[in-house]
Amino acid sequence: MGQWLCYCGNPMNDHNYPNENGFIAFSDYEWDDISCMTDDENNINWMDIPPSQYEVYKCPKCGRLMIFGESNRFLSYKPEFNIEDAKKILTESVNIEFHSQKNENMGNN
Repeated sequence: MGQWLCYCGNPMNDHNYPNENGFIAFSDYEWDDISCMTDDENNINWMDIPPSQYEVYKCPKCGRLMIFGESNRFLSYKPEFNIEDAKKILTESVNIEFHSQKNENMGNN
C-alpha cells in the first residue's frame, strides 16, 4: 500500500513494523481455522497462518478506521464521538453499574 492520506489530511503509511496504528483482521471463522492449526505440542507455527483478507489502520489524529481489502482503496469509518473520548473508552477500565429503574408513580393513578 505504501502511503496515503486519511480524510482528515493526516499522512498515513504502512512502512513501520510493528505499527501501533495497524491491525490485521480475521473473521471468527478464519480465526477458528487458525486456532486448529496446532502441532502435537499444541503450538501454532505462525508462518503457516494465511494472510488476512483485511488490513485495518487507525488514524492517530481523528480516530478513523481505514479498512483495506484486495485493492489499494479503503473504506473509512469515523467515530461517532470525539477522539479523546474514544481513547478513554478503548483504554480505561470502567466499572459499569446497572440500576433498576422503578417508576415511583406506578400504581398511583
